[in-house]
Amino acid sequence: MAIYNLRVSSARGRSVVRKFNYNTREEEYSYEIDDKYDDFIYAEHVNMPVFAQSNPMEFWKSVEEYERINANTFREIEFSIPSELNEEERIEVANEFAKKIFKDEYVYSLAIHNKKSSVDDVDNIHCHIIFSERKLDGIERDKEQFFKRYNSKNRSNGGCQKVDWSRKAKLYEIREEWERTANSYLKKYNTEISCKSLKDQKINAIMEGNYLKAEMLDRRAVNIDFQLYKYCYNSEIRENNIKYFESAKRVKEYKEKLYKLRCKNFEEENEKAKQRILNDEREEIDFSRFNIQEFDENKYNEINNQINLYIDNNVEILQNNRKIEELSSLSEIEIEEKAFNIITKNTYLDKLNRLNELDFIYDKTNNKDKFIFKNEKAELEQYFSDLKSDKLLQINLIKVKEEIEKNNRNEIELLKERNSKLENNSLVYENSIELKKILQEKLDSLILDYKKLNEIRENMYQITSNELNEERILFNIYKNMNKENLIEKYRGLKEWKEQLTKITDESSKDELQKKINAREGGFAKFNYENNINQQLDLIIEDNMKKYEGLKNQKITLENKIKISNSLISQYSDFIVDEINDNHKQIVEDFNYENIFKTSVDINILIDKKESKIKQIMSISEDEINSRTYNILTKNEYSKNKKELEELNLIYDKVINKEKFMYKSRKEELESYFDKLHNNEYFQNKLSKMKENIRDKYQTEKDKLGVELKELRYNEYKDLYKENTNESFVLSKELIKETYTNLSELYNKSKESDKKVNNYKFRMLDKEEILLEVYKQLDKENIVEKYRELKEWKEQLPKITDESLKEELQKKINAREGGFAKFNYENNILASVDEILNERRKIYKELRQEQDDIKGRIKYFKDLLSKLKDKQKDELIYENNLLKEDFIEIKELDEKEDISSIEKLYCKLIYNCKVEDNESIIQSKVNISLENSDNKFDFILNETEKIELRKIIVENINKLVEENNEIQKDTNLKILEDDKELIKYILDKKTDNQYSLELSRIDFYNEQIKKKIDIKFYQNAIEQTQDRINTILENNIISDEEKSNIRANIRSKSISNITKLHSNKKNIRILYSALKDLNSSKHISLSSLLISNKKDDNMPEKYNYDKKLYVLGVDRIVIEEEDIVEKERRRILWENSR
Repeated sequence: MAIYNLRVSSARGRSVVRKFNYNTREEEYSYEIDDKYDDFIYAEHVNMPVFAQSNPMEFWKSVEEYERINANTFREIEFSIPSELNEEERIEVANEFAKKIFKDEYVYSLAIHNKKSSVDDVDNIHCHIIFSERKLDGIERDKEQFFKRYNSKNRSNGGCQKVDWSRKAKLYEIREEWERTANSYLKKYNTEISCKSLKDQKINAIMEGNYLKAEMLDRRAVNIDFQLYKYCYNSEIRENNIKYFESAKRVKEYKEKLYKLRCKNFEEENEKAKQRILNDEREEIDFSRFNIQEFDENKYNEINNQINLYIDNNVEILQNNRKIEELSSLSEIEIEEKAFNIITKNTYLDKLNRLNELDFIYDKTNNKDKFIFKNEKAELEQYFSDLKSDKLLQINLIKVKEEIEKNNRNEIELLKERNSKLENNSLVYENSIELKKILQEKLDSLILDYKKLNEIRENMYQITSNELNEERILFNIYKNMNKENLIEKYRGLKEWKEQLTKITDESSKDELQKKINAREGGFAKFNYENNINQQLDLIIEDNMKKYEGLKNQKITLENKIKISNSLISQYSDFIVDEINDNHKQIVEDFNYENIFKTSVDINILIDKKESKIKQIMSISEDEINSRTYNILTKNEYSKNKKELEELNLIYDKVINKEKFMYKSRKEELESYFDKLHNNEYFQNKLSKMKENIRDKYQTEKDKLGVELKELRYNEYKDLYKENTNESFVLSKELIKETYTNLSELYNKSKESDKKVNNYKFRMLDKEEILLEVYKQLDKENIVEKYRELKEWKEQLPKITDESLKEELQKKINAREGGFAKFNYENNILASVDEILNERRKIYKELRQEQDDIKGRIKYFKDLLSKLKDKQKDELIYENNLLKEDFIEIKELDEKEDISSIEKLYCKLIYNCKVEDNESIIQSKVNISLENSDNKFDFILNETEKIELRKIIVENINKLVEENNEIQKDTNLKILEDDKELIKYILDKKTDNQYSLELSRIDFYNEQIKKKIDIKFYQNAIEQTQDRINTILENNIISDEEKSNIRANIRSKSISNITKLHSNKKNIRILYSALKDLNSSKHISLSSLLISNKKDDNMPEKYNYDKKLYVLGVDRIVIEEEDIVEKERRRILWENSR
């Protein structure tokens, strides 16, 4: 039960203006002046008279100025809003309550605050309403007259009537109204408040026959004397006051939990409670039953320190992993550039950039012989040539490169070593009040960090859009130089480049290209002479430092949020009441699957927008011309042009041009085009329209360019491309899900197409609607006459006799005239249009649904394409890892401290991995990779084979056991079975009531099978099924909700899912190794000639008690006999041959 708290107070000499400022946190109570007033959430000012509508403060100032001396200037209602409600509901419930109390009859100002309680550090959400007791009567008055004495005889001459709100009956009415309003919102949270005292509530419960509830209410009220708490100087009295409050709170928590538990077996437990109340017995309170403890400061500090250390360590691990990845991914060219820079004391890159500039100017120069920087270019080329030919320098370069690589390796080792020291398992604590407080604090900190992260992201976006935009920086450098026409020339160059793509005439294109080259060459020379590029580099370097600083802050903050979020999610059920919409948003943002999907979506969008830009850029001047003519002539231009082209084609084939039968039509069309071309007014309109179309395309292109830039700078853009086991496994899971979604959507699409087509042909036929209207009129023979008219029209073209044809045409004209008159008199066509418009709305909705389905199909196809590319990436990545494995095994082979069996095992498993990868490449994915020639050749004797089998069998056993453990994860069961997912969602919504009802049905069915009281249990099943149906009706689960929850669960369990997939693959490879050992591979010819006998060293029969075994890639089955036992039998059979 939520806590009820409401009080109504009069002004008692207080200033209403100060009270208004206090409530709305303005003037001396604003956050800017004192940050303790940071609790403001919402304010609303209602029913303000005309003189105060634009400024509510004006009304409350007028109250102080014009209200009678010694009068009660205002009254205040202050009440607590249940913390179970979300932020929107808190505002809604306060407004609804105020409207019910005051209607449109009283002026009031409402404000909501949320301040942490100073006693128990929980959210204290409360509302202040100040109102004037003067009742509005619809007469507009100025501020002076509003507060005059009420004139009952002539109301417009007096002020508003003052109503007495001090009566106890009025107070009780307000208290009851708040109870009703709040409970209408609390219903869905399975809790309520009551304005009655605990004693009255207990009496009511006994009268209702709910003795369990009466027992729950038999306790002390949870309240504290705040005056005593704030102002009492005696610390012992204050301490006792707090202890009393804490004790009452714990008793309330205990009794409510006990009540909830006993309600599951209500009839029996209620009877027991009745006997206890009648006998005046009281149960002892056992707090340990529900783990309700006193707050332990030492325990709080200990857990808090451990959690802080855990977060810090894991953030450092993530940062170290990032550094390892950066060092590992340094290319040969990057290392070489770094080495050259060290040797040449940082002059290498400067000179390389200088030479690149000169090369660019040289390429743009038409007369190469007159190139003015010829000598400097030659000097730089000679410098780089000397570097390459200097053998001593090259030897030194190799040494420096080796030193850099060595330092990188050492740093990677140190980082890995540091990570291994930092790594610790996830923290597991029993639920306690100390843990709850820590998690609440972490949740608040998490929300603040998330706000800060969004600010950093916004700042980074601003830097990339403005301060790292080379073109904008260059433009500003030119602007500051005050050189004549420089800006105009630069803009002109930009315009030429845009025009170049649209020109179709090759000679014009060549001419413009020469102008562009000349202008670019001029700018390159100007930039070189004035050190523009150096200035540009310095500005970008400074801005890049700012950007990198923000980026590092962002990554650190993201890592901290990721770890904190993971920790809070681990205990989400324990602190479910504290989790609000802000936290849900963070969970969604940092959910691995959502980030992965976002990354794929961004790449799909980039492809679409790039394609659209290419499409716009490919639009030629002729196409713009044609489109403009069509718009101005309402498509007549295209039709006439096409017709004229056809006539010209025929005309060219005609021998006698004079006798051309379509001559007049051809001349008519030619005249039409001549008039268009020679009409000055039309041509002016045409050129303006062309300009508008070009501008429209340019605007669209610019908009797409900006959107593309945003997408390309998005931090998640390349996440799905990362080569991690989690991303590979998730892509496979999503491929399966996407195929399922597509299958469902194709079925929906077929149904939708059928609906749309049927509706279009059946319901939008104007003639059929006309007949429907005629039928409704119930006029004699009207429908038959209309059908007869239709038949006449069908007969008319078939009649060859002219007189009969003329006679029928007259009848048709007469009948049509009659219908036209009838339609006009009876407003028929308006009725038809009305019906047609209504049906078009329905048709539009059906089409919208059809388009939505087709849009989703298109999206899922694009998603599938990207995910399949991810599968190819995985195979390439695996292939590269195998190459690294080959080198490592070769190095291992040379070590003397490693046993020969271990070396043979590594070679055998490596060969099986190579074969496994090659078989997947050939059978599953359309990709060509080099087959690995790097396989190990070796020969095994029988002893080695037996030893290797033992190791393989042992490893299979370990992996199978590990998979069995992983599969105990309830989240995996939920992901695999849709029924389990629905059960999980409904249990969350009904506090496990849904599972309880299902278990009851199972129990009743078992009793029926045992033939125990069949009728009773059949009735019980019907009643329970009714309750289940009610739960299902009240909690409809959308596909989107299922998808979101599945994504959250999968993200939480991604490490387990990844491990499961990895183990399946390893079992497959180990099984392949077993097969290799039993084939003629790795066996010498002489060993095949030795007489076969039973091998005493063969593994004995392995019975794994129906352990999980993986067949192929995905399918898991349970086998009575393990595969190893099958292998043992097969080997014995082979040996006996």
